[in-house]
Amino acid sequence: MRSSPLPQGDRVFVGVVEGQGAGALVALDVRNGKAVWKRKLGPVFSSPALAGGLVLVGSDDSSLHAVDAQT
Repeated sequence: MRSSPLPQGDRVFVGVVEGQGAGALVALDVRNGKAVWKRKLGPVFSSPALAGGLVLVGSDDSSLHAVDAQT
């Protein structure tokens, strides 16, 4: 994990690096710490932010991703 977590309701969103050229945005359940969903991206070094139901995060693939916080 290379970014600060974003707590929101019953979930915590965090960006991760999973090796060279790979990463993800992960939503964790705050009650048990298990992944609710995972979106594969380039390596994520930036901290996620919330805007109108979307989780925004930049990745090392030079993109800003907007992902639905629920799905």
